[in-house]
Amino acid sequence: MSPMTRREFIAASASSLVVASIPQALAQTANRASAKPWYATMRRCGQINYNEIDPLTIDPHAWMDYWASLKIDAVLLNGGGIEAMYPTEVPFHHRSAFLGSRDLFGEMAAAARQRNIRVVARMDPTYVFEEALNAHPEWIQRDPDGTPRVRPECPWLIKTCMFTTYFTEQMPAIYREINQRYNPDGFFTNAWPSAGALDVCFCPTCQKIYRDQTGGAPPAAADARSYAYRRYYDIYMERVAQIWKLWDSVAKENNPGSVYVGNLGGGIRTVKDLKKISEVAAWFNADNQGRAGDHPIWGEAQQGRVARAVMGGGAVTNVLGAYSNSSTLWRHSAKPDAENTL
Repeated sequence: MSPMTRREFIAASASSLVVASIPQALAQTANRASAKPWYATMRRCGQINYNEIDPLTIDPHAWMDYWASLKIDAVLLNGGGIEAMYPTEVPFHHRSAFLGSRDLFGEMAAAARQRNIRVVARMDPTYVFEEALNAHPEWIQRDPDGTPRVRPECPWLIKTCMFTTYFTEQMPAIYREINQRYNPDGFFTNAWPSAGALDVCFCPTCQKIYRDQTGGAPPAAADARSYAYRRYYDIYMERVAQIWKLWDSVAKENNPGSVYVGNLGGGIRTVKDLKKISEVAAWFNADNQGRAGDHPIWGEAQQGRVARAVMGGGAVTNVLGAYSNSSTLWRHSAKPDAENTL
């Protein structure tokens, strides 16, 4: 049988009614219709960020025994986006080079559910590998001279543009594939939309959108004093809301109790319109992994106040890293117990 094209896969995945391959999924789905969604009553949620080589040695049951000992309600597991941790069939969805014959996401999800832990697929829509760039150059963010933007510490990763079909077609195709195989309780996107400064992209799609809606060109820089930037900001936030609603609707296709949750944070330093995001978000996941030497001790509490203020009683969680957050030791050493407790 000849391999499917990306367009054929998207069409097939959008219309398929295949249910999750995990046996407990059907029974769990029937029990999810309650007065409050499951994430609104969650007390603890864990997260594992794999290294790319982890498929060679990682033990799902050992990890889930650990999480069960902490009495967590749900766990975020790396699914895909930049890199698939399962045997994906979506064209240009890069598989981990160390995955081999394993289905790491499926194994971890099954081990979690055996311990009554809910599963949220952790995704990343912000970068792709070179094969995606070559096949779909229109997906990529560009500098003013047209150069594709790459991740500085990983120059083999190329940054995607949220105004392109990568966000409206490719990522939904990946979500649907995971939905059909594993029926997760939700999807989370690392690094998107974030609460940091806006990316000003100069790809042909962005230039056309800006030309059609403002009669000009994308602003040269993120400068709030510029009318062009402020207009771009409005367009940008509308797109964030549009994508958020789309991804949440895809998450719910197999399971109405499922949810999409984006990555937010920044507290009072955010430059994104959190109030607008709260109008489409059911769950505010604040990315506040820890503090470096120049961050105040009350930073996490301040983040919580901002999140609760905009969510008006909706679900709020805070991301706490078990690793050091200082610039020198970033993620290369464990955080002291006293800092974690604090």
